[in-house]
This record gives sequence, structure tokens and C-alpha cells, in this order.
Amino acid sequence: MARKKGSTLVEQAIARTPGFEDLWGKVQRQIVLSGQSPSTLTCYGRSLAQIALHFGRSPVEVDQEELQQYLYDLVRQGRFSESYFKFSVYALRYAYRTLGMDSRRLELPTIPHKNLLPTVLSKEECRRLFVAPALLKHRMLLSEPR
Repeated sequence: MARKKGSTLVEQAIARTPGFEDLWGKVQRQIVLSGQSPSTLTCYGRSLAQIALHFGRSPVEVDQEELQQYLYDLVRQGRFSESYFKFSVYALRYAYRTLGMDSRRLELPTIPHKNLLPTVLSKEECRRLFVAPALLKHRMLLSEPR
């Protein structure tokens, strides 16, 4: 898909997709009013716009089967990262909740949370970490007070 220089995916979706501007206005307003971060606004906007541009209509007008296939294709083709997939699902859930479409929100796939253990450095790795900085002030920041 060719992109005009300086235009974002949201701007493209607003220009090319009927109904997207209204949806995006409502979602954007809700995100701002709920005090969520600007990065949430950007990621949700990008995800919703990508879906709108893919289908040529607002994401709320796309039926569940089409959305399931779209999400399946994202995973199967491996063209996008796991975080892209998650933001697509989260953005759709948020849009559905904002518009009072709770029944559709529940039909989206669940995203399992990975419980990963933290990486613990050995004593030798810690020693090497503490002596690695060239500047004394950086070493002091890493060392423990005695």
C-alpha cells in the first residue's frame, strides 16, 4: 500500500474508509478522558487504522468471522510481531467497549500472559558489570554503598 509522505495510517484510514473518522473520534476522546498514555492512543489508532484499511470499512462493521481470519493470518504469516497482534486485539476490544458493543468484545481471542522468570546474574557477571563503565561516576552508580 503506497503511503503519502507525512500521512499517518490514521489519516489514511480517515480519508479512505467510510465511518472510520467517527469511530476514531470516539475512541480517541475516551482514551484522552480516561488519562491513558499518548503511546496507547498512537498504538490503538495504528491498529484500528490498519484493520480499516485492510477491509475498506470501519472495524466495527467487519463481521467476527472476517476478524478472526485476519487475526489468524497475522499469527500464521508471521509478518507482524506478537505485540502488534496484541495491540490489534486490545484496540478492537477498546473500540467495542467504547461503543457499547460488549457482546462482540467477548468473541475476540484471549491473549495468554507469559510468566517468565527474571534473569539473575551470577556474582562474576555482577563484578564484570560493575567494572565495565569507563567513568568513575558510572561505576559509583552501579556499586552498592558501604
